Amino acid sequence: MKSINITILATLFAFSVTAQEQSIAKVHYLFTHINDTTQRESYLRDEVVTYLGPSSSYFTSYSSARISQQLDQQMSSPTFDGNVVIKGTGAGIKESYLIDFAIPAIDIIKKVGTADFHVVGDFSTPVWQIKEDTKLIGGYTCQLATTTFKGRNYQAWFSPDIPLSYGPWKLNGLPGLILSAQDDKGEVVFEYAGFDKLEGDDRLLIALSPDVTTTTEVEIVKLENAFKANPSTFVQSQQAGRTQKVGPLSSGPATVYKAPGGMDSVDANKIKSVSIQKDNSFKTSAVTNNPIELTQ
Repeated sequence: MKSINITILATLFAFSVTAQEQSIAKVHYLFTHINDTTQRESYLRDEVVTYLGPSSSYFTSYSSARISQQLDQQMSSPTFDGNVVIKGTGAGIKESYLIDFAIPAIDIIKKVGTADFHVVGDFSTPVWQIKEDTKLIGGYTCQLATTTFKGRNYQAWFSPDIPLSYGPWKLNGLPGLILSAQDDKGEVVFEYAGFDKLEGDDRLLIALSPDVTTTTEVEIVKLENAFKANPSTFVQSQQAGRTQKVGPLSSGPATVYKAPGGMDSVDANKIKSVSIQKDNSFKTSAVTNNPIELTQ
């Protein structure tokens, strides 16, 4: 059995008295979602991560961080010749979630093309039934809990050894960190893939900033339709400057997180070419007839 490091607990209390939180740990999951029931073998797959703070959490894709790590590894090699080879890690999810339990509130960051947009979500906590069943996950003793949430029946395994009431996606509210969860049909699965304590520059600020545009769900749909109709024009309009808005959008608070050593730190002058190696045995269906949330 493992227990959370005492220094993590100390850090929790130290940061709880500050105005803004920094993540003190993160938990990784392998996320799979059968988004198209007519092509169950062409499911969505991504490595995702939840950053953990004293009273907030941030759930997002970890694909860009993995790509950055590949770049750093290759470019730091003494034999680097300027040719970068990136191995695909899955189909990155398009939505990220910041949950602030102190308010409580949930902010959703949606990616359209290369741009991020922020909408305010409806905060809710699943009603859990805690069972007596236990098992080890990653060396941590976990306990079973069940719930019906957003139209699906979930089983989740949480660890009281890590006293943080967070988890993947919108699953939260248990007396311990959720390390694994899935619905009863196996269509939505969050499989534990690692837990890391964060120190120094690895900590990310969990805060709101004006760098991303705040909008509404209605406008997001319009933006997605504009991107599908003409992706290159949409991307160019976004890159032209943040002052150019698509539709009646207003500048406002939005969550911004960057993985350590992200793409901004890459010296493009050292790169001659970039090739992407996709896993040809895996392809995500472009059709979604089976969303994660079956009910609101």
